[in-house]
Amino acid sequence: MYWEETEPLEPVSVEDPEPGEVVAAEFTLNSSAIDERATSIEEDLGASPGQTDAIVSTEFELEGQLNGETITRSPSLELEIDHAGDTYTVDDPDPASETVPQEVTREVERTYGPLRTIGAPILLVIGVVAGVGLSYGRYEGLLEVSDTERAYLSYRDDRSEFDEWITRIRLPPEAHDRPVAYADSLRDLVDFAIDNETGVIEDPDTGAFHAVTGEFVYTYRRPDPPARRSDPDGTEAASAATGGTVNGDETADDGTAANDGTAADDGGSLLDMAPSDGDSSRDPFDPDPAETSRSEGRPVDNDDGIEGDDGTTEPSSKGGR
Repeated sequence: MYWEETEPLEPVSVEDPEPGEVVAAEFTLNSSAIDERATSIEEDLGASPGQTDAIVSTEFELEGQLNGETITRSPSLELEIDHAGDTYTVDDPDPASETVPQEVTREVERTYGPLRTIGAPILLVIGVVAGVGLSYGRYEGLLEVSDTERAYLSYRDDRSEFDEWITRIRLPPEAHDRPVAYADSLRDLVDFAIDNETGVIEDPDTGAFHAVTGEFVYTYRRPDPPARRSDPDGTEAASAATGGTVNGDETADDGTAANDGTAADDGGSLLDMAPSDGDSSRDPFDPDPAETSRSEGRPVDNDDGIEGDDGTTEPSSKGGR
């Protein structure tokens, strides 16, 4: 810009205009006088570089209340006057507008969709039923872990943890001639074996664990798997323990053997049979005192039977112990 000359016009002030009210600011300009003034300035400068523009600039000052706060705005608007000899034109300015968001507080009725309307009561009923079920199960002891289950789970954890210290080997009968000491847990037996620099042996037939050192055989017998919750009386386990065959013939319900063969468990020898007290994990080489007393207290009469203490005759097995 090479030069500029400003002439103030009459200001216009309006108080408390209504929303949407048009405020007019009237003014009068002499276009010819403006053109002569511009020509005079250019002659004084001795040159007329660029382009000479005549502009009417309007500045607004707006003050009021919006959302409870006092605000002030100062927008501006320009009108350009083009001279063309004896005529002139005024450019139509774009309307100046400013939008300010306004917050309004209103009370409306809250509505919910069908999912929340129906789903909330259903979830409440499910929660109540689940709570009652848990309380009943805790009261009846259905959720408690029994001592049998706890012992078996402890054994399973120890068996998995010390797997690398355990070897599956069948001990010869001479190894069981030594006195036997029993460990309360597999962990105790493994710790003892490590301290005495010996290994832990698992008998594949009985599932018993042994550590042989010095004059003793240290043994741990794994607990029986717990009965299923559906059979709390152990009926299924008992029926499985009393079943068996003797040379293809079924045994009697009371577990006695038939007369035509040697008693065996699924084709095995007498050493593989479970003891009569139902302890299937008993070592076959560890004699049962009850069985020894019974065999010594009944004299053998002949091959046809054994005479009991009460005078009855029981059938004998030709392949007896």
